[in-house]
Amino acid sequence: MVSTTGSASSFRILSTGLPTSPTFPRRRPDPDAQEVVGPDGVEVRWIVREDRHARPGEAALAELRGFTPVRPETILAFLVGEQRLAAEGRRHLVACGVAKARIEFSGFWRVGRAAD
Repeated sequence: MVSTTGSASSFRILSTGLPTSPTFPRRRPDPDAQEVVGPDGVEVRWIVREDRHARPGEAALAELRGFTPVRPETILAFLVGEQRLAAEGRRHLVACGVAKARIEFSGFWRVGRAAD
């Protein structure tokens, strides 16, 4: 799961082909939504932040919290974006049985904090 700032990386990953059946939930403003076709077995879902005043990443985090992997040992996760999305998303996946080593995450910015 990535925020819109991770789009280019996500699209490159999708284009390489993947050996499993991952889901790439995406959060984008509605007018920017695009049809993205991944390799066979990959489901891409656009997650729209409908309340523009909502905390960035909250809609994506809610979507992730609704996800429980059937086979957690097959999950490879890439969580980048606002700090809370990355950290809480990782906690959720670990609680679902996904090994920490199979989760890349980076909260490279935080709501209410200026960049250094």
